[in-house]
Amino acid sequence: NKALRYKNFGIKQYLGKDPVTGEDSYITHREDEAMGYSIQQNSNRAIYMDLSLNYQRTFGQHSVGGMVLFNRRQYDDLSAGTSIMNLPYRSQGIAMRATYDYAQRYFIEFNAGYNGSENFPKGKRMGFFPAVSVGWLVSGEPFWEDNFVSNLKLRFSHGEVGNDQIGGDRFLYLTKMGPNAEQRAYFGEDQIIWEGITESKIGYSDVTWETAIKTNLGFDLGLWRDRITLQADFFYEKRKGILMQRQSVPTSAGFLPESVLWGNLGMAENKGFDALLEFKDRTASGLFYSLRANVTFARSNVLENDKPTPLYPNLSEIGHPIGQPFGLVAVGFFESEEDIDNWYDQTLLGGRPIPGDVKYADINGDKIIDTNDQCAIGYTREPELMFGFGGTLEYKGFDLSAYFTGAARTSTWFEDRTFWPFSSGMGFFNVFKEIYDNRWTPETASTAKYPVVTDGFNTQSMRRSTVWLKDASYLRLKNLELGYTLPKEVVSKIRIANIRVFVNGTNLYTWDKVNHTIDPESDNWYPIQRAVNFGLQVDF
Repeated sequence: NKALRYKNFGIKQYLGKDPVTGEDSYITHREDEAMGYSIQQNSNRAIYMDLSLNYQRTFGQHSVGGMVLFNRRQYDDLSAGTSIMNLPYRSQGIAMRATYDYAQRYFIEFNAGYNGSENFPKGKRMGFFPAVSVGWLVSGEPFWEDNFVSNLKLRFSHGEVGNDQIGGDRFLYLTKMGPNAEQRAYFGEDQIIWEGITESKIGYSDVTWETAIKTNLGFDLGLWRDRITLQADFFYEKRKGILMQRQSVPTSAGFLPESVLWGNLGMAENKGFDALLEFKDRTASGLFYSLRANVTFARSNVLENDKPTPLYPNLSEIGHPIGQPFGLVAVGFFESEEDIDNWYDQTLLGGRPIPGDVKYADINGDKIIDTNDQCAIGYTREPELMFGFGGTLEYKGFDLSAYFTGAARTSTWFEDRTFWPFSSGMGFFNVFKEIYDNRWTPETASTAKYPVVTDGFNTQSMRRSTVWLKDASYLRLKNLELGYTLPKEVVSKIRIANIRVFVNGTNLYTWDKVNHTIDPESDNWYPIQRAVNFGLQVDF
């Protein structure tokens, strides 16, 4: 059980000083309310069973091992709101592993899973997913006498995995029937309304596992007795059988939008690399240093999504990353009525534009600006490139550590009521200073970054375009700490094992390209919390 306390606070709009009385004047949009109270209850039960058999033996320079594991899990949501969700969630399977290595130089491992899921119909519930990996410790060879390269290991793996948590629903092979208030008819002299019964979901009898083929090639490298180490991996994944609702079923087929068939139709790929580099040593004078840096690059690509071929190629999602943003391409702002008359017709976006509205490019070449001119712009919200670096220094009781994190090749939207001034009407919601300072006016036409401000929703300018798509790259000083540990001979006199004083901080500063308007890491509209701590650590 969870007790919840909630309160609607008062909201007032400041109008300034009353010219007669000199008192502050406000408009009340919402009165302050009393504290509320409610209880939230949740109850569930999970039963898990596994049985494993292990084998390990070494003879001479050969080492073999094996494992077989049977597992079964049942989860019951005892407080579920529907009878279907109250049914037990069940899964079971067998996992197998066999390993062999020779002289701790050559390694091979075989893994396989034979798993079953309740989400699929009989004959489709079980899936077999094998994988194999090999490794070679090159630096362990008798001929290897390179003092510079102290460690070199090559790795390769290839295999298949399966996913049954797809579709956000249960028992996708079953058809659901139920009343539908929108599908109704009038009967009798009194014209009584009777709700119709419709197929809220049409079962997909062939639904089965979503699978992915994964390949990985990597190496581990150590230099100067591992003072410098590098781990690098290059990966490729092809995912197929992605469950999605059919996109190519025409409305003339007679299906309601929510009951259109599902299918294992989607296909996508993902490729990239990640690496970790570390420098670590202690000098003869007692200075210890450890410097680390990591980087990950990953790019996805949509291969199939069952959507019909669009009217124009610029509208197709095929060949673009998963989550690729689409929008109109802005080429500036209209400067005058004459400028509007001399540009392509944009009235299909919602009436005639006005000076200060966004001017868009004709991407498809039909001499008209409409939603068919949308195209792929910017990067996905998930960064393609993520990185971090930092380290630690220790010398004669002093220690200093710092760590930076960052991301690149990622975009975010400036949209909704806080970025689109007065889109819900004059006086509603605040406006970011970034928008206010850079809005279009006749005086700022040459330097404006955002369109003219109007009262109400502006269909010309308040839509996804390159005006509102921002580079969300950033570099953040995530952690910084400075400490001093008192010498042992000093603290031992007062029978204390260790005393350390320190000061540290988190989220101390962020370098970004959104002028600190939002947190580029999470799209949070509120300023990120910066914390500074002072501490004393005493070990008795």
